[in-house]
Amino acid sequence: MKKTLLTCLLTGLTAISAQVSADNLIAEKALNERLHPSATTIFSTTVDLGEAQPIRAVGVLTDWWRKRPTEIRVYDNSTGTKGEMIGYAHFPNYLNAICGEHFNETCRYPENPVGRLTVKSRGYVSSIVVEAHGLLDAANEYAYFSGVQVLGRSTGRSDTDVARLSQGSNASDSVLAAIAVLENESVQNETGTSAYVSQINIGLSSDYRNYLIDLHYQIIDSPVKKCVRAKTQYSDYPNGVEKIVEVVGNDC
Repeated sequence: MKKTLLTCLLTGLTAISAQVSADNLIAEKALNERLHPSATTIFSTTVDLGEAQPIRAVGVLTDWWRKRPTEIRVYDNSTGTKGEMIGYAHFPNYLNAICGEHFNETCRYPENPVGRLTVKSRGYVSSIVVEAHGLLDAANEYAYFSGVQVLGRSTGRSDTDVARLSQGSNASDSVLAAIAVLENESVQNETGTSAYVSQINIGLSSDYRNYLIDLHYQIIDSPVKKCVRAKTQYSDYPNGVEKIVEVVGNDC
């Protein structure tokens, strides 16, 4: 069977994930916190970086099976107040290869009990707020958090790459928004691997602050058609910085 667009993107994301794992650890906060899940329970912690610097991802160290969150949000806190969201990821299904020394080994208890839920983030910040929502049910009594890591750019990034990002992209902002949605891990978790894109609709929110993107797809060898709706920030001037995508529904 020929490769679909999403299959190709998933292959590319594997390489991206490997690079994120190799990025510089620029800040880390150790935790030993247990939260009992409820509809209103939200984990929140602040991580100070000391000085403003570019970040690439945030990793929440937690359980990999049932004692974990399903949604993580990262906010800029450089002014001392929770500001713009700079990272978002949804983890509806458990992952079993996010443990070990480099968080790329198979998880198992008691050898490798701690996993890292990695959220691609972007910003030039001195402090962040990390929130974890959607704690799983109380079957195991609590959700466990053992730490937060902030990752910076890989030392392997060339000066040319940095210059290209600082100069911005030649693509229109709506094209960058569509690409960000297609490449987003949360969107791909919704669609699964046995799907192909049939239609992409892009609109603006009523306040003109966000793109609303409806990704229509169909399951291969099946009449089942589905849709996932996501949003990204709107900007008149593309700057080459990776867009943050938030899944907002599947009833489009």
